[in-house]
Amino acid sequence: MRDSSGLGLKADSDQLWSTRPLRCDTSATARCAEVTRPRMGLLPGVAVAAFFLVAAHAAIAQTPAGQSSPSQPPTGQAPYYLGPSELDAGWTPGEAPYSTEEEMEDIYTPDQGHLNLGPVEKPLGFLASQADALAEKTGLRLAVAYTMPFQQASGGPGDRYGGAGRLQLMSSWTLVGRGTKNTGQLVVSSENNFAIGSQAPTRLRSQIGALIGTVTGFRADGWILADMYWAQRLFDGRFRFLIGRADSAMFVGSHWMETASNAFMNRHFSDNPTMTGPLHSPSAGISYVPNDSFYVTAGTSDAYGDSSIISLGTVGEGAFFTWTEVGYTPTISGHGQGRYCVAPWYMAARPRDGLPSDSGVTVVADQELSKRLQFFARYGYAEGTLSNVQQLAQGGIGYRGSFGNPDDLSGVAFSVAIPKDKSLRSEKVLEAFYRWQVTAHSRFSVGVQGIFDPSYDPRANAVGVFYVRLRTSF
Repeated sequence: MRDSSGLGLKADSDQLWSTRPLRCDTSATARCAEVTRPRMGLLPGVAVAAFFLVAAHAAIAQTPAGQSSPSQPPTGQAPYYLGPSELDAGWTPGEAPYSTEEEMEDIYTPDQGHLNLGPVEKPLGFLASQADALAEKTGLRLAVAYTMPFQQASGGPGDRYGGAGRLQLMSSWTLVGRGTKNTGQLVVSSENNFAIGSQAPTRLRSQIGALIGTVTGFRADGWILADMYWAQRLFDGRFRFLIGRADSAMFVGSHWMETASNAFMNRHFSDNPTMTGPLHSPSAGISYVPNDSFYVTAGTSDAYGDSSIISLGTVGEGAFFTWTEVGYTPTISGHGQGRYCVAPWYMAARPRDGLPSDSGVTVVADQELSKRLQFFARYGYAEGTLSNVQQLAQGGIGYRGSFGNPDDLSGVAFSVAIPKDKSLRSEKVLEAFYRWQVTAHSRFSVGVQGIFDPSYDPRANAVGVFYVRLRTSF
């Protein structure tokens, strides 16, 4: 889900901050792959798509003629938070809202649309009901999401437009302990990212000279196998572990509105720019949740991990990205749920790519002020040897239900990023958006970003980025 827009790439160069002439993979925060490495073909996407079709056919076949599938619960019955739709849906309470488990939880939470477009909603509702039936009978949850953002930067040299599409196929299969607190789940997801028009929005960063990109993800790298991991809970769900292929950034240092698909788009807010971990790679982690108000999670991933490569070949190199997150999750009377955490991390040096080590710490605060209003704040510090982002401080609010629909969401946030290179200006970003729940399965967003003192363009004092975003899921 992340990209390389925090790698410290200068506006007039595609070189890594370390100046080593490598190709920077646009799917990673700190991963620069050698040009000679092969990319995956269509196999993961085709395999997952076939898996979804077979599973959906099985659900339809198992529903007796004349009998309807289980209907969704009424809106409001499922728990709802402005970030994750369920605070503890995944294997750690610190899971980001763009993780596979959290996105599926959000999709399975019924929404109220402003409009009822029968010809459009009927087939989507049918597919959703079949997915419900399949999950009820087998423990296999399936979800599909398609998201299209379009961004336009204010006047200046170069191409100031960016558009992209992302098709996500997601599944979570509870194979052990269904109906108990000690579940074992196989999580698999695949996605296809492609440009719409002249370039993907991730390319805007170099055009406007920003230190950090205008969007997270939404590249043009085709099909990838994103996740394939096993998540297990033991001892009444108090002890959990994960092993398999995963993106470590989904589990550490995030806030509740950190999702470019549903909330803020600028990478200041929709990723953690100071944390330079790998993307989807061989990973493992453990989490201990002794009670409803506290958790400790730790994990590690292959530092050479690359979303476009499926391999265990580099694990033996002994270079790992390691992290720990300690969190406090109180429920404050009169306000609501909160989460406060601190997360130190370390990225080992990668001699094969000539990349140095990096380390840092992230502190996050999320708090509901009411069932409509929440705020978040985050501070990140790093050596900055890989990203050229040494410090980042930000805060924002989210509000839902502005026009009477509890599933509408709006937000405004401000962030300051300080580069490691002291000759560059500190970059400031102000972003605001509004997301309409147009139908039960579709969301439409409009937003604006003000980027002040873009670090890599000393001539520009401010750049505006305007965007629209359409997302359909079932």
